[in-house]
Formats: sequence, structure tokens, C-alpha cells
Amino acid sequence: MTSWTRAFTTLGALTLFVAACSHREQGMPLAVTSATNRHGAPAVANAVDASRFLTQPCAALTSSQLQTLRLDSPGVPDTNSSTAHYSGPACTWYNQGALTSGLLAFGTTNKNGLADIYRAHEDGWFSGYWVETTVDGYPAVFTSIADGRRQGFCSLITGISDTMTMLVSRDLGVGQDACEPARQTTLLILKTLRGP
Repeated sequence: MTSWTRAFTTLGALTLFVAACSHREQGMPLAVTSATNRHGAPAVANAVDASRFLTQPCAALTSSQLQTLRLDSPGVPDTNSSTAHYSGPACTWYNQGALTSGLLAFGTTNKNGLADIYRAHEDGWFSGYWVETTVDGYPAVFTSIADGRRQGFCSLITGISDTMTMLVSRDLGVGQDACEPARQTTLLILKTLRGP
């Protein structure tokens, strides 16, 4: 599977997640995650306002941060596709020489943030892997609908507020650990989102 294919597979996973969270049976009311039922998801203590990056998601990583991550600048934004409208704006960065990539997608349509991710996990949507963690104090989970870690692909979903998540994935190729680079990428994005 190529870096391009994996990047779009990750966006597809996010789209499937949004579909899972908004699915309802014909004639049945839409299920809503209540404030008292977070499905085990931790609350976000220090919410980040990412609104200024939603129209320009590639600005979430600076040129120097991209150099640190060994990704080419600029990224390729996705703010107008059907996937972006359905799940949220995204940016993909590539390293053409190393054939690696990084993806950021803001989950703007899962209005209960990480609680919706946990609910989808309860419903069996993220059967590939599920590893709860934190990133700089923000609740997060390494997860995907399929386990591509042995192929050098890893996704990390972080709660940046109680109403929004962000998905970061890295694809480094077969035999490479992409989960720690996904964490490092998330750390740098959080630094940019919070500002000076």
C-alpha cells in the first residue's frame, strides 16, 4: 500500500467513524452522547481553540517543525472534498524522497469529541488496535479500523476539546515504528495550535 493510499485510507476511516456516530435506523431518533455518558473517554482539561486552522489545516505545522519531522513543505490541504465536508478539514504532507507521509484531520463533525470515538470503539468500529494514552496532558488513543503498524502506519486520535478531536497518522513504510512519530507530530501540532 502506498503512502498516498494509506493517507486516503485514514481519511476513509474517519469518514466511517463519523458515519458510525451519526447512524440511525429508519424512523429512530439520532443517538446523542450525553454529558454524563462519555463512554469512558477522559474530559479535556485545557481545551485548544483550533478554529483558525480549520480553513488552513496545513498551517498547523510550521516549516521548521516539518523539517524536524522530515516532511516536505507545503502540505496538501483538503477542505472542500466530500470527505472534508463529512468529517473535517485535513492536510497531508509527504517526503517524496523517503516515500513517507503524515496526515492531520480535524474531527469537526463528531460533536462530542473523544466521547464519540470511545462510543464508536464500543460499537466495534476500531477493531484494528486500541491503545489509550495522553499527549502533553491531552487524552488520546492510538487506533484504527485495521492494524497497519507492522507496515509502518499508525494513527493517533487526540481530544483537543470536549467537542473536537484531531487525527494524526504517520506512514513510514514496512518495518518502521510509526506510532512514536505520530505522537511527536501531535505534540508539535498542539504547540502550534496553542500558540506562543
